[in-house]
Amino acid sequence: MIDTENNTKKEVRIKIKGVHKNSNSDIPNISSSFENIDCQELAENIVETECSGFYQKIGRQIYIKYVEEIETQVVSNNLLKIDNNIDEIKIEIIKKGIVNSKMTFIEKVKTENIYNTPYGKINMMIDTKSIHIKTKEDRIFVNIKYDLFMENGHMSMSEIDIIIESL
Repeated sequence: MIDTENNTKKEVRIKIKGVHKNSNSDIPNISSSFENIDCQELAENIVETECSGFYQKIGRQIYIKYVEEIETQVVSNNLLKIDNNIDEIKIEIIKKGIVNSKMTFIEKVKTENIYNTPYGKINMMIDTKSIHIKTKEDRIFVNIKYDLFMENGHMSMSEIDIIIESL
């Protein structure tokens, strides 16, 4: 059972899959949702990670803390925060390591975000198109569709799938 009592930590497995389609594509309606696009066309821009972490529920908020090893053996400490409020769902992904970032997703809302890299800051804007959350006894599935803008230019149409499973 993944939905533990408040403040109880539980070990979980986190699987994250991100698909990004650059705005330089010849696919029409690039800033719309994924509805009419064949996912096979997006395969070259897929990023996947899988790791273990800890789940904790406090009120309506769910916190998932996990450590991610990046290609160069660099470690990133991450926090996934799901605020499942009655009025709106807010999801934050906070990364701390060589690159520090906080990505905020609120359905049908544009949020400003900053990536702090060793080379300087990059201003981002996320235009969240949709957020869907499905829960089962031992699993939480999150799907987020959004457009990503950097320095006021459209960079990609993106989609993230997050699966959190009990161990």
